Amino acid sequence: MLIVFVIFFQIYNDMGEVYLTIRLDLISNSAETDFSLSTLTNNIVLALKNNFGEIGAAIPLKVEAFDSKTRDIKVLTNQIFLTKIRCALTLQDRYQGVQCCFSTQDIQDISE
Repeated sequence: MLIVFVIFFQIYNDMGEVYLTIRLDLISNSAETDFSLSTLTNNIVLALKNNFGEIGAAIPLKVEAFDSKTRDIKVLTNQIFLTKIRCALTLQDRYQGVQCCFSTQDIQDISE
């Protein structure tokens, strides 16, 4: 078991960190909609959990910023997890009970 963890840890470190920029489009606007970083993070984790179970919910990520004008979300994660995060958000159809669409805008490598 320890050997598997060491190998996974090495691959995780070798892939490099990236910024994933995602746009959140809502079908309707409300002044009550919460766009705090913690709420956005919880929504992404929920999408991961719904699609990949507890393992998906444990994927390390950090919502760094939200632009209220463009509705762009900037997420810091490791490149190895990009596919799962993008897949889960593509299948996520609600944000706080409102129909929504998440779309990838940019992926920026920040490693070296």
